[in-house]
Amino acid sequence: MSGLPKNEGRHVTVVYYDQHDSFPLLAPGLKSRLPLQNLKWSAGMMDIHCPELKHLTFVSSTEYQHEPHPILSLTSPTQAYLNVLFVYCADKKEFDTKVQGEISSFVADRDEKEEWLVVYVSRPG
Repeated sequence: MSGLPKNEGRHVTVVYYDQHDSFPLLAPGLKSRLPLQNLKWSAGMMDIHCPELKHLTFVSSTEYQHEPHPILSLTSPTQAYLNVLFVYCADKKEFDTKVQGEISSFVADRDEKEEWLVVYVSRPG
């Protein structure tokens, strides 16, 4: 697939998992960098190129109603295309005892058709 037809909407829902309350700190910076441009996703045998995504909606995992879809689409406003886990830890001990398990659980819970990303958040101070 070379891209989406020009007349179709480009709306992507990003579901975020944030047990460390990092998203409120990151949201202004993320939103100021929109629209995302020249994105490419590879999903098995299908490559998707999207020149510009103007409508990204960030939804907390606690608010999102997961509905499994056989094929991911960049045009469905309610389907989550990307799942993002925000993690934070103050030191290696906390990573080993808590965060590493969170990451493993997050990855294990993802369907093979779902895109996911783990973001380590570093806090000043």
